[in-house]
Amino acid sequence: MLDGDAAGDAKEKLLLEAGVPKRRILRLGSRRSSIVLEDLLDETVYLAAVNEELGRWNADVQMPKNVLTTTGRPAVVEAWCKRQKPPLAVPSKRAVAHRVLERGYKPNCRLVEAP
Repeated sequence: MLDGDAAGDAKEKLLLEAGVPKRRILRLGSRRSSIVLEDLLDETVYLAAVNEELGRWNADVQMPKNVLTTTGRPAVVEAWCKRQKPPLAVPSKRAVAHRVLERGYKPNCRLVEAP
């Protein structure tokens, strides 16, 4: 599964060059849709994971909900962190994913938006 962004394009090219059949490659959205896996998560869950990770490195820092968009969420987080004075270290996608998964072990936690 690949994101529908430029990084997804690059990874798809590598997979095809490595001999992976195109039918085995799944893209999120169309090319240049900018949809990434994080965009499929429930907004509240994703933002809580981002803020938890931000809090590990910065006291009393919380990214406000109104900043988050429906697509390209990691890029939005990065831009917001860089606009802060002083700029904040951007939480890694992997670290945020760990926080999301940790939340998944809690009862009554919804990781993805209901249809």
